[in-house]
Amino acid sequence: MGNTTIDTGNNDGVRANGGDLLLDMNSPLATPGAISVLSNALSLHATSGVISAPRGINLRVSGRGQALYADGGTVSVVAGNVTSAGIGKLAGGTAGLIQMANMRYNDPALSSGTQGNGIGVDGTARVELSGFNRLYIGRTGNSFGLGVQGATAKAVLSGTNQFTFQQSGAMGVYLYGGGQLEINSPLSLTFNGASSIGVTVDGGSNSQVLDGITANFTATAGTAGTGLVAQRGGSASLRNFVVTGPRVGIGVWVAENSTVNLTGASRISITSPTNAQRYALTVGTSMAGVDAIFGTASGTSVRGGTVVATGTLNSTGTLWNNPVAGSYGIYAGANSALASVVNLTGDTIETSGAGSVGIGTYGNAQVFVVDSTVRNSGGADAIYMRNFGSPTQVTDNNEVHLTNTSVIATGAAYGVFSANQSNGWDNVFSMRGGSLTTEQTAFYAYGPLSATIQDATVRGDDYLLWAANIGATGEATLLDLVASNSTLLGDAGADSAAQANITLQSASHWTGAAWNLSNAGIDATSAWSIPQNSTVSQWVRNDGRIEFLPPVGANDYKFLYTTSYAGGAGSVIALNTYLDSDGSPSDQLVIQGGSASGSTRLDIHNTDGPGALTFGDGIRVVSALDGGTTAPDTFFTGAPVLAGPYAYRLHRGGYAAGDGQDWFLRSSIDCNNPAAPSPPCPVPPL
Repeated sequence: MGNTTIDTGNNDGVRANGGDLLLDMNSPLATPGAISVLSNALSLHATSGVISAPRGINLRVSGRGQALYADGGTVSVVAGNVTSAGIGKLAGGTAGLIQMANMRYNDPALSSGTQGNGIGVDGTARVELSGFNRLYIGRTGNSFGLGVQGATAKAVLSGTNQFTFQQSGAMGVYLYGGGQLEINSPLSLTFNGASSIGVTVDGGSNSQVLDGITANFTATAGTAGTGLVAQRGGSASLRNFVVTGPRVGIGVWVAENSTVNLTGASRISITSPTNAQRYALTVGTSMAGVDAIFGTASGTSVRGGTVVATGTLNSTGTLWNNPVAGSYGIYAGANSALASVVNLTGDTIETSGAGSVGIGTYGNAQVFVVDSTVRNSGGADAIYMRNFGSPTQVTDNNEVHLTNTSVIATGAAYGVFSANQSNGWDNVFSMRGGSLTTEQTAFYAYGPLSATIQDATVRGDDYLLWAANIGATGEATLLDLVASNSTLLGDAGADSAAQANITLQSASHWTGAAWNLSNAGIDATSAWSIPQNSTVSQWVRNDGRIEFLPPVGANDYKFLYTTSYAGGAGSVIALNTYLDSDGSPSDQLVIQGGSASGSTRLDIHNTDGPGALTFGDGIRVVSALDGGTTAPDTFFTGAPVLAGPYAYRLHRGGYAAGDGQDWFLRSSIDCNNPAAPSPPCPVPPL
């Protein structure tokens, strides 16, 4: 037929129930001309058989009508122009096949005031889109572009597909209960209303990798949009996924034992300071119908590139960009005993807003980052780890593990900020390879934090680490840093009621001062370089090398204070000393109330002292205060200590009361040295 208008009111427009029907406006068997079907029900309805419109058709539905519907048969339309003035849809199906190519739905260039949803299939139905399809989803509440419900329902997209959503609370693609989607070409989703979601995977697993989806959120006010939601055990894999636009609050939201895998050149850009939310299909409803099907909505106060709450995110090669104040690049954690897991490989995380965080963890979070970059420019922290004290919520350590990853924090941003108020659980951080640099403090801790650094470089321009006093709840702060084959740069210390320990292993080197550091351990292959006066409140165990950096002035000699010192075989303390007469300045090891034991060589570096005879105690290099003691064989010098004709030897004990545990350098003169003065040496014979 051609040149025909069919208006059936509340009844189906065209139905196939056992036979086939061809709607061809250019058929030589009929008068050429446009074919239009007007209906408040189902315009093209195939129960059994085939309805085919191969050369274009105009369909207009109103009320609860749907333009294309299959419940056992096949509907095939090419170059269709469809408008909806009600709460219905472009297409729906519970069985059979719907094929569409080169479709226009609610095109604003052709009609105005349109409404209606997109495509929804359930049961065993299948929908296929090919060619160039431009769909404008109308102004119904919680409208959706493409909904697939159930593991035996499927949608296949080829060609170019552009979906534009005009109403707030819209959903681009909604896969429920294992509904299957196959994408063979890029899919563009544009949301002009607030509080919208690009892709939702609600239960079940999609077997295909969804490649080339772009979700663009263009609203200028209202609740922010979300790129992808996986919830209630849903699982999906996406490649080259792009989330963009001025109203993005969350890029990827993984909840309730769900899993999301991102690969390719995925790009997530957060732009909105407002919160986002998600929706859930009401159990027992059908996406093939037209009734309200979304019964719940839940929001979050977290804005981030990804929010992983009791689910798992696996990402490779993704760019996470978030310049919004007070938000996150990556956030993992929830008020739950279930773990929130993030695995990143080759990703880039960039945050820059005031108070922003690169990677944030909470509760039972487990974050693993490989071959990636984390950069926070002027925000709060590159990495923020927090645990609260609820025993029903915190059932495991809160962990971040980096491998061959660069962490850069500039401006006011800290490197790793740990706030742990849980009882019995640690915040755990590890870095293997890579680097961590910050203009502030590299590790700042409230409550227990265990940090392990291997084959890496860590620099804190303000502090390498600081252990702060915990508040009224939680365990006391214990910051334990163990470094292996690593370089540490920056000062380290602790508040009065906190503890901080540094252990250097396997050729590690720390350059920095200690400010009430609790304990310091240096193995036989490692070294600690001290640039300022330092205090280690409990003990120093030195099997390697401790060296005081050279003074830059007459008053720049440094003291290392500690309660107890133990030196292993082969250990060294290198001191700078002005070799002259009694009381000349020198770096010193100071034992306060404890003991010094073991066997340590003192390497004395003369700071341009001319040499002189000492007549009293000499030059003090080790002090014992407040009842401190030193074992008789604890210290010795190796190579001769010489300044001109004067030779200095190490002695334990001074002449004054209370100096018996101190160690001094005392000199003698070699009168055979041509530089020996006379007196005291005899005048050489003429």
